Amino acid sequence: VEGDVKLILMDGSSLTVNGGINVPEGSSFTVLGQEKGTSRLVSRGDDISNDGGGGYAGIGGCGEEESTVNFGYITLASTGTIEAYGGDRSAGIGGGGYMDSNDTEYNGTIKIVRGTVYAKGGIWASGIGAGADGDNKSTIDISGGEINVYGNSAASIGGGYSTGCGKVEISGGHIIAETYIGDGQAHSKERFEGVNKINISGGVVEVAGNIGNNNEDNSCVNVDISGGVVFAGSIKSDDNYEPNNFNGLIFINRNRKVDKEVELPYDEVQEFEIPDNATLTFNKGGSLEL
Repeated sequence: VEGDVKLILMDGSSLTVNGGINVPEGSSFTVLGQEKGTSRLVSRGDDISNDGGGGYAGIGGCGEEESTVNFGYITLASTGTIEAYGGDRSAGIGGGGYMDSNDTEYNGTIKIVRGTVYAKGGIWASGIGAGADGDNKSTIDISGGEINVYGNSAASIGGGYSTGCGKVEISGGHIIAETYIGDGQAHSKERFEGVNKINISGGVVEVAGNIGNNNEDNSCVNVDISGGVVFAGSIKSDDNYEPNNFNGLIFINRNRKVDKEVELPYDEVQEFEIPDNATLTFNKGGSLEL
């Protein structure tokens, strides 16, 4: 796409894009739907045969050249279903892939408002966020939707294998991250210190692995949890095995924390599952009211 492009999916429609939807730097792409939410968009990024090796994001950048892996402004506000699959070294939604593009900067924006979203990265790439290599300064803003996301030897949301996570803001929705949320496993602390930030203020966030730092030798992700319900294998903010601040319901390896007053992120009665044999711990005089 080029310029400011809006795609409106009619109820009952189905659109499959083979090759990916390229949203280059400086352009914007918005997906909208109709009232019933019965539309479906599937976008599959291609692999690219070049000297570097790489590919197209399902929605986002491309790896034709090192300079094109960056992406523009992506807004997913459809009421229907969106599936995005990254090509080689490319994110499902976000950065394209180009081998060893360590000097390339990702600075695009991904905003998810509503709908059902499934995103899967290509090898070494995030599901939503950066491709495998580069300097990640992108912004991911999730305020609603049912989101299932998978990083391929990378973060589900945030960094590719050797990139930071950029800025991740989660204020609503239900997110299932099949790997982890945060930086890449082989990123450089010197390149990303002060850039990587994860703020969770609402929603339900379920993470199979860690939230925050994923490279033991390069701890430089700041994690702040001010609300919502969070399930994670662990949380590591900077050099600490807990968020810098928390005011939500947090489940970590079956040890549960509640700090201050918790308002569950629902306007009406809904359910979320608490694992068996869990221990619920109240800090600072907290209490549970049923």
